[in-house]
Amino acid sequence: MSTFEEITELLGLEYPKTQIVKRYLKACVSLSRYDRVKTGNSKDIRNVAQYHFEDIIAISDSVRRAVDIAKKYAVDDTIAQIYIEGEKGTGKSMFAQAIHNYSNSSELPFILINCISKPFDILEKELFGYEEEGEVSQGVFELANNGTVCINGVSELPLSTQKRLFDMLDSRSFTRISGNEVIHLQARVIVTNYKNSESLLEQNLFDEKLYHLLMKTPVNVPSLSERMEDFIPLIENMKQRINRTDIKFTDEVISYLKSYKWVGNVKELYNVITYLSFLEDSPIQLDSLPFYLRSNAKKEESNKVDVQREIISKIEEHGFLDESIEILSTFIEGKKVHTSYGRKALKKCLEEKGLNISEQQLRMRLEVLHDIGLTIVRQGRAGSTISRKGEAFIKEYKKNAAITEAKEVINTIE
Repeated sequence: MSTFEEITELLGLEYPKTQIVKRYLKACVSLSRYDRVKTGNSKDIRNVAQYHFEDIIAISDSVRRAVDIAKKYAVDDTIAQIYIEGEKGTGKSMFAQAIHNYSNSSELPFILINCISKPFDILEKELFGYEEEGEVSQGVFELANNGTVCINGVSELPLSTQKRLFDMLDSRSFTRISGNEVIHLQARVIVTNYKNSESLLEQNLFDEKLYHLLMKTPVNVPSLSERMEDFIPLIENMKQRINRTDIKFTDEVISYLKSYKWVGNVKELYNVITYLSFLEDSPIQLDSLPFYLRSNAKKEESNKVDVQREIISKIEEHGFLDESIEILSTFIEGKKVHTSYGRKALKKCLEEKGLNISEQQLRMRLEVLHDIGLTIVRQGRAGSTISRKGEAFIKEYKKNAAITEAKEVINTIE
């Protein structure tokens, strides 16, 4: 606590100490919920099977498919090992815990071993146990008994350990390090990986036999970008978990967050929401976001401006910007009712709006818009419509026009 207080004072942050205390105590309580089991060498291995399938937000088809597959594996006692693959922060450990809690072994131990940033010799001893100078230390495969062992980040293991893991899974037996006693494997083993297994195989970083064994029962956890239907429900769920359901966001922030490339996936999103829960800002605006997100937003905004200027410059080379804006706006109106236009139909719509141009002039305008990539010209009588690039251009153009108009009105009032 004193460290947090010192940081706020050094940085001159005006933040209520009561909020810091509240969050600090909540974190302590959360950590104390973990049950622990002891290995023979007195290393603490956490029992963290606290999640169930009900805790997984699964509005999107991609996550629902992953959940359905995982549930089938969970209740099938003939399946001895399960392979969960997905990018960092996608929730692989949550899936592993949910599988355990959904299985017939839910009352038995669940033990998670993290292979990331651990010395290989220590990992092997934690996994298989060891015998040394008369001392016998059990590994997690023994301690789990008929429960579940989750090996998190299998690609971090050296090939020799991967081969040892395959031999154990294939024969359902193993020996401790430096030991001779053959021990029967009774636990189910869940293996997770945050790297592409096929790519690792090509680079000779994944044992081929282990790969083929694990790929018999795979679960692929989609990235956040592949499950955008879950985006808002995920945020709402996170707000409930941290007891800050009062947090609101502007439409601009939500739009930006949806477009952002979440390299850390759901975990990164959760970290951002947790950060925002410390703030008193309401609603949350772009300036409220963590620095790296604000910086990225400004960079994107700058890129948008550059693109806008480039497009406008290309159109103005031919001297008909206002007419092009009207044409693109007409295409957008048609797209809303699933209608595309041939030149004659488009000319008629423009005349109804008071824009009278010849067919030859219209054809020239359309050619330029198509060359820039703002429209899509379909074959035959299907007609033309606006492209996504065109929609983005019009949206940004009208937004900037509205801002300019508002500033002019304010200046007039002043």
